[in-house]
Amino acid sequence: MTEDVLAAKIDELAAQVPDMSRCIFNVHAPPWGSNLDLAPELDEDFKPTMEAGGLKMIPVGSTAVLEAIRKWQPLLSLHGHIHECSAGVKIGRTLCINTGSEYHEGVLRGTLVILDPKKGVKNYALTVG
Repeated sequence: MTEDVLAAKIDELAAQVPDMSRCIFNVHAPPWGSNLDLAPELDEDFKPTMEAGGLKMIPVGSTAVLEAIRKWQPLLSLHGHIHECSAGVKIGRTLCINTGSEYHEGVLRGTLVILDPKKGVKNYALTVG
C-alpha cells in the first residue's frame, strides 16, 4: 500500500486507543531513517551496490510509520521487515524495536520486552535462536 494509505490506516486505528501510553504498535515496516531500516542499496539490476567500507546501506523504511510514531507516541513499536537491522531506538518517548532475522543463514531473532505497569518499558533484550 502507499505511504498515504498506510498513514490513514494507522491514524484510524490509533484514534481508537484510549491510553496511548499503554499502546504497542506492531507494524511490519520500520520507521524511515531510524537506523532500524538500513538495507543494501540496489542498482537497476537489483544487485547490491558497494562503497569503500563494503555494502552501501540506505534507509528504506516507512515515512508514514515514522510520522505516526512521532504523532501518537505509543509506549512501544515493534517492526520486522528489514532483516539486516536488529536494534532498538527511541523516537520521542517511544521505544522502537526491529528484531531482524537472517533466514538465509537459519538465524531467527526475537525480542524479550519487560513491561512495568507503572513505568512502561522496563527493559528489553534482543534474542538469537
